[in-house]
Amino acid sequence: MRYQENPAEIEQKVQEIYMLLKEISQVEDYPALSSNAKRALGTVWQMVNHLGLEYEQPDNLLTGQ
Repeated sequence: MRYQENPAEIEQKVQEIYMLLKEISQVEDYPALSSNAKRALGTVWQMVNHLGLEYEQPDNLLTGQ
């Protein structure tokens, strides 16, 4: 897989991962699951930011604001 050959596909995959982690980070009855999803979300946010994709600031996601 090469970004230069198909940037839209890679951007879509990164955005999907971001959205999935965002959902998992909201799990209320499994603290370890939501905590680890929040950590991973911060890392994936870096990719989303570098690609210039639309996103919600991780601080808002992590604090629930």
